[in-house]
Amino acid sequence: MQYQFDNGSRVPVAVVHCLDWRFVQQTWKFITKELGVLFFTPYSFPGGPKVFLDLETRNVFLRVLETVSIGHHGIQQVILIGHRDCKAYGGSARFGSPEEERETHERDLRIARDVITRKFPGVMVDLFYMEIVSMAGGEGKVEPQQVK
Repeated sequence: MQYQFDNGSRVPVAVVHCLDWRFVQQTWKFITKELGVLFFTPYSFPGGPKVFLDLETRNVFLRVLETVSIGHHGIQQVILIGHRDCKAYGGSARFGSPEEERETHERDLRIARDVITRKFPGVMVDLFYMEIVSMAGGEGKVEPQQVK
C-alpha cells in the first residue's frame, strides 16, 4: 500500500511535550484544532520541556533544534507543553498542593523558554500547561492553559 506525503521541508512550528500516553492525543488535538497548527515537528520526552532543565539533555536537544528544526525545517515558533500529574516530576503526589505543582511546571516552562530564546532570539516560544479538570467515568479531561 502506498501513502502520500508532503515533500516540503518547511515546518514552521516545533512542539515539545511529554510522552505520557494519557496526554498525547489531547495535545495534538489542541495544537491542530485550537491553535490551528496543522504541520509541526513533535518532540516527545519524559516531562516534555523538562528536557531543558538538565545541562546534558539541554545541550543535546538544542543541537537537534538548531540542525533539524531551525536549519532544515525553518521553524519560527516552539510550543512547550507541560501537564499535571507528570510522572517525570514524580506525579501529583510529589507536591503539597495543585497550586505548588502548577507553579513548579510554570517555572520550568519559563526556564525552558529562556534557554530557547537566548540561543535562538528570533524564535517565538509559547507555553502551555495541561490541567486535569475531570477524571469522571474512567476518562480524563484536560484543559490547556497558556502560561505567560
